[in-house]
Amino acid sequence: IFYSAIILLTKYDTIYIGTPTWANNPTPAIITLIDRCDLRGKDIVLFTTTSTSDGESALEKMEMKVRARGARVVQQFSVKTKDKSLVLRHSTIDH
Repeated sequence: IFYSAIILLTKYDTIYIGTPTWANNPTPAIITLIDRCDLRGKDIVLFTTTSTSDGESALEKMEMKVRARGARVVQQFSVKTKDKSLVLRHSTIDH
């Protein structure tokens, strides 16, 4: 049996979407979530958790997906779990 959850985001202006990285990629579950949400007109903050990489590849893939869904990426960052450091990714904000 497959259950499909409906996620209503209409009352939110800014949405944080995060994932651990798997081989420098976002998890399949978060990509499925992005693909199923209506993100038109939303401001999105993307983040990853990673042990060794800077999360750049995963963030790029997530950014491409959310932009295709009509959202605006306003900030991106990764948290390195190995040393607990924060890596900010500079991104251009769409206006």
